[in-house]
Amino acid sequence: MFRRIFNTINQPFVLLEMKTERTAQLALKDKINNLKLLCKVYDEGNLAIAKEISVIWRVLFLDTNKDSSLLTQCGLKDKIQMLDSSSPRVGISYFNIGSGISNLNLSFPSNIYCGLVCKDFKKQENSIKFSFSPLCNSSQYKKPKRLVSLKEWSDAIIYEVHGDNVNFSLSRAALLYILCNKDGGAHFDKTFTTRGRFDHKSIASYIAFRDDQALHLMVNGVDVRFVNDPAYPSVRQIAHEVLASLEEYM
Repeated sequence: MFRRIFNTINQPFVLLEMKTERTAQLALKDKINNLKLLCKVYDEGNLAIAKEISVIWRVLFLDTNKDSSLLTQCGLKDKIQMLDSSSPRVGISYFNIGSGISNLNLSFPSNIYCGLVCKDFKKQENSIKFSFSPLCNSSQYKKPKRLVSLKEWSDAIIYEVHGDNVNFSLSRAALLYILCNKDGGAHFDKTFTTRGRFDHKSIASYIAFRDDQALHLMVNGVDVRFVNDPAYPSVRQIAHEVLASLEEYM
């Protein structure tokens, strides 16, 4: 099949029509499969693939004045319930402390919350390696049964710091939007200009979240540095939540 149309200088050319079926439902299945593959790549050690995960999130969830998300086109966005796997705000949870490590005095400020990451300690020759990982990759993790609306899930705060001189808060949606549209997912903005869906406070919170000392974990009186920051592991955990939430619609 083909259609004959004319270009700007009134010369005809042929535009072929695609023979394969194109529906939003098929596109959704493709994106879910792509998300599974990206999670596998992340788990194999390519943490920066979290940027590509943020692009999948944009295609699935983000509606704009010009474009509708795949979930909207499939009629699912107002129906789905999202898995909320964030850790409790009270107490110390999700630590993976490797073999051969003992006699540690752990503490961190009660005014800091990182809700989607596990803290991993691994013994090296003469030191300990500290790293963040997604909750779903922890042996302690059990998939919770808490389901919330898409709006509540998107707006929920997954990183927060509050005090006399600092006040940061970052939602799932802000993390993914800024990573995708300003920090190299689909677009890179060197200056992090505030033009867009989220304000200066969200961007400042994102920048603080991209710090290897974002948690300010004290180990034997020392504010330790992690080998990574919590942002990419949090994105991987969000991908876990998305896959678990959408599996019944596939």
